[in-house]
Amino acid sequence: MTITKEDEKNGSVLILIQDEMMIYNVLEHKNKLCFHLESENIIQLDLANVSEIDSAGIQLLMFLKTRSDLEKKEIIFINSSDAVLEVINFLNLSTFLNIPIE
Repeated sequence: MTITKEDEKNGSVLILIQDEMMIYNVLEHKNKLCFHLESENIIQLDLANVSEIDSAGIQLLMFLKTRSDLEKKEIIFINSSDAVLEVINFLNLSTFLNIPIE
């Protein structure tokens, strides 16, 4: 699992996930992403290189969105891969996660 953090000029942090988001690694993803959520106010989570996602990965995205809303922070999911878009569309979660289905 690879997560890369880059500071953006607009005060947000860009986090790139370079792996699958599956039950096998979702806890590791959660721990790393929650650390960033605690220390940053605006996070852009780039999902372009997510090669595969299952229900555990979707639950993590939903958890991050809910937690950021409760803590008055912002998480923005950007550049969703086809694998992510397919599952988001199938589960009708595009509005909840604010991920446009194109």
